[in-house]
Amino acid sequence: CYVLNGVESGDLLGGFPTNRWIMFDGEEGCGKSLVARNNWARPLMAMGYFIFYFCTEQETDESDLEEQWGFPAGQYKLCHVTFVEDLITQMNNVLNGLEADKGKSFVNKRKVAFLVDSIGNLSNYGFKKQADRGDVKGDMGIIQKLLRGFFKLNTARAGRLGVPGFFTNHIYYDPNQMFGDKRKTGGGMGGKYNCSNINRL
Repeated sequence: CYVLNGVESGDLLGGFPTNRWIMFDGEEGCGKSLVARNNWARPLMAMGYFIFYFCTEQETDESDLEEQWGFPAGQYKLCHVTFVEDLITQMNNVLNGLEADKGKSFVNKRKVAFLVDSIGNLSNYGFKKQADRGDVKGDMGIIQKLLRGFFKLNTARAGRLGVPGFFTNHIYYDPNQMFGDKRKTGGGMGGKYNCSNINRL
């Protein structure tokens, strides 16, 4: 897709960067997951990358990825996550292993990439505990704070290791926005400051 190449790299033949984290946000059904799987993950796997696919929406499985999307078996790991704390822990564990193994996957010694689909669907342990007690008050901005910490912990480490990342995200409407676009990227400021390219579909 030449237009997408141009948007991402300034070059009609350039494509996505392989040492940066990028984000695609937008409303439901606009194609965020399609771009993530078809235009980003599949070409990386063709280049020999191993994909850690963190899925928060539980709408895919290995058979779907392999049969519908053409993911090669053994070249990705599908990780279903619900809580932002689990995403932080699992990605930190992967990066710890990569740092010890000089940037190669401890699974099969390939280069590694991260796909998170979608960061906007993550909950947190505190909200689960509220639900268990039957006393739900909301997350009080905790998810945004945890996501800011997640990006601060991992973005530079991944960059030094040459680990590209792709995040899909939701948007919300801010009725207090006086001028301009009332649609805002979900998840707080961590992703907005740490992703090199942010694209709205």
